[in-house]
Amino acid sequence: MAVSPMQRIELCALKKDRKKILEMLQRRGIVEISDGPENDGVFRKTDTAQARAVLEKGIAASREALEILNHYAPESKSLFSSLEGREITTVEHYDSFEKQRDSMLQLAYRLSSLAQKMEESKAEILKLGIQMESLMPWKSFDLPLNFSGSRKTAAFIGILPPGSDQEALEEQLCLSGSDAVAVEIVSSSPEQTCVMVLCMRAVAHAVEERLRELGYAKPNVTPSVPPAEQLKKLQNTIAELTRKVQLAQDEIKRQSEAREDLKFMLDYYTMRLEKYEIISRLMQSRRTFILTGYVPERETAALEKELNANFPVAVKFETPAEDEDVPVLLRNNGFSSPVESVVESYSLPGKGEVDPTAVMSIFYYVLFGMMLSDAAYGVLLTLICGFCLHRFKNMENGMRNTLKMFFFCGISTIFWGVMFGSYFGDV
Repeated sequence: MAVSPMQRIELCALKKDRKKILEMLQRRGIVEISDGPENDGVFRKTDTAQARAVLEKGIAASREALEILNHYAPESKSLFSSLEGREITTVEHYDSFEKQRDSMLQLAYRLSSLAQKMEESKAEILKLGIQMESLMPWKSFDLPLNFSGSRKTAAFIGILPPGSDQEALEEQLCLSGSDAVAVEIVSSSPEQTCVMVLCMRAVAHAVEERLRELGYAKPNVTPSVPPAEQLKKLQNTIAELTRKVQLAQDEIKRQSEAREDLKFMLDYYTMRLEKYEIISRLMQSRRTFILTGYVPERETAALEKELNANFPVAVKFETPAEDEDVPVLLRNNGFSSPVESVVESYSLPGKGEVDPTAVMSIFYYVLFGMMLSDAAYGVLLTLICGFCLHRFKNMENGMRNTLKMFFFCGISTIFWGVMFGSYFGDV
């Protein structure tokens, strides 16, 4: 069939009816609005960037809130949930949502705040866990790890390479017979040796130099209390943070009842954003606005009647010029329309050109059946697709067309399977 002919629409109406007219056109989904002419002395375009920024913020908040709910309180879905489609709502429900929009937006921000606090608490728990791990080898040590000695003595508390021996260390660190150095090995492991070295403060610098030559390093964590006491504090802090994470997660799960309202809010803000994007393309004066675009020729009479019945408007339809770039709309019967997406994936025909969908659909179904060519598989494919099409009336158009395409492919497969005598791979 040929490409559906289009008409250019020019509409002039009162500015106070702009919202209702645009929403009506948006629900009909048959008009593609084009940019108006440049600003003149009377009509000019309105900058809606600020309003769109607010709506985009609401969309981001709604989407983030839904992602949080899906992560912490996943929605239980049936096997055929992808075929159920969206729930159809009424205009009254859409208009009434204005009253609860602010409360739902606050809920979305609350969910985002809870998720952020949870992530911060988990990061802090991980950080404290690393600190506890580094303090465990010092658990039996009685002094704080930042202890540096007394008035006359200097203490070096730190880590040496594994395999260090106490007597050998004392011999290596002893500068002379009169300058004794005491070494205490706190703990040792295949990875490190934890030691405390005590010497006179007069030789502290020289002892520190020798320690560094042996691979000495200070602990990563140096609390001002003994390690055992610090470990207890860290454990209490981790327990408190874990409790906060659990409380936040429980609150998020309790808000899962608002999932459908959040989905509706996402659609609500998306539709309003589309409307404001259109408003930015309209020519407007103080009291009126002008809308230009394209509409399928077969829809012009019904659209004009509905507009005149509800609003004081002036509507004009014109045939586009030959060189005018108009939108392309394919129009095919129920047999060919399922494979329109295949044509669209390559290139749509131009205005006045022949739509190849009808011819291509025949070859598509025939060749699919010849390639599969198994009657039993064809029966299964046809029955499953037929059942889904009959059972789920509200599925998305894209999914419906896909199932219709495989339904006809299944019929073709049955035919060629019988012709070739193939049933479940010649079982």
